[in-house]
Amino acid sequence: RETINFNVYKKLEASSVYFYNDEYVKWFQKTDDYVEKKIKVESDTLDNLIKEDIDILKLDTQGNEYEILQGAKKSLNKTLIVETETSFYQIYSGQKLASDIMNLMNSNGFEILYLNRVFSSSKNFNGLSRGQITFGEILFGLSREKALRLVTEKKLKYCILLINYGHIDFAFDIFKNSKDLKDKY
Repeated sequence: RETINFNVYKKLEASSVYFYNDEYVKWFQKTDDYVEKKIKVESDTLDNLIKEDIDILKLDTQGNEYEILQGAKKSLNKTLIVETETSFYQIYSGQKLASDIMNLMNSNGFEILYLNRVFSSSKNFNGLSRGQITFGEILFGLSREKALRLVTEKKLKYCILLINYGHIDFAFDIFKNSKDLKDKY
């Protein structure tokens, strides 16, 4: 719980607690996006804000997803799926990268289910190019072993969510190995 500085960028969707990394601006930033103003905002952890069970957690906070997840250890114990934006290239100075988020999520019993990648080309090149992976979204789900230990209703919710996200094989594994699900549903 604290008051933090928040940078409102000209391109509002880029607004963040962080500033752009100078190297990112040098190689990839194609516009003259800059901080228009700084505001003070009250911040708190998810664990302090969320008291009930949650099934899905979605984060897209322009670089501070790792810090939010760190403040959500209790909430993560009640969560089935986490979808988070993450960077593979340091877009914002000081931000944690994908590998940090992957390690944190793995230590909380989550596995990567899906990775959507975004590539950026050098702002100095006008031709066709694959570019470099800069950021993306990772979909994390509970491991099969952790899912099998859920209460029946939560296990059913997880199977439904997995099917909704296209991970039908994963849902099938949980269902097939859960006597309680097979007996009740």
